[in-house]
Amino acid sequence: MFIKSEQKKLAYQMLVFDEVVNKGSFTLAAHSLGHTKSAVSLYITQLETALDTRLLTRSTRTLNLTPSGELLVKRSEQLVNLLSDTLQDLDTYNNEPAGRIAI
Repeated sequence: MFIKSEQKKLAYQMLVFDEVVNKGSFTLAAHSLGHTKSAVSLYITQLETALDTRLLTRSTRTLNLTPSGELLVKRSEQLVNLLSDTLQDLDTYNNEPAGRIAI
């Protein structure tokens, strides 16, 4: 089981993984996330090391998901959706009028 600090890293690495898969390249994901290509590559390598499995088959022109990558991409999409929904809910809550109304 992962300790708390490792879980924080793992969650962000999964978000980076999701972006790499959605963009189809490390370069486009790096640009989208505001990271360097080497930083994105490092996040993916760290994720693969932490999970002890290969997630992507890399070639000079394409990225292909391994069977483990196929499983993880579904969970990483759920994580992205959960975070997006949470932020949207909080934004809605914070923008609702509150307090007493005097007429």
